[in-house]
Amino acid sequence: MNQSCGLNVSTTYGLVLQVIKMLMVVVTLFAVCWLPLHLFTITLDFVPSLRSEDQPEASSVIVAIYTTVHWLAMSNSFVNPIIYGFLNDSFRVMS
Repeated sequence: MNQSCGLNVSTTYGLVLQVIKMLMVVVTLFAVCWLPLHLFTITLDFVPSLRSEDQPEASSVIVAIYTTVHWLAMSNSFVNPIIYGFLNDSFRVMS
């Protein structure tokens, strides 16, 4: 393919596969991290009885669930550099 850079076709193909694998991992972990928060908020929107103020014990459970799924969603920012560090050779060289 590009012989001037010292890359042959099999090396280029291997790099493309590595990038595709990393992209699949990033997208999958993004979905795993953010899907619970979106499902929780959609559930609260369609089942308003869950937000009832007259049941304090249910309200504390809702707050605990929200805190957990929100923490999971925000953890995606923490996970991305780890993915790049393990799956991308050039990212490790740059840092």
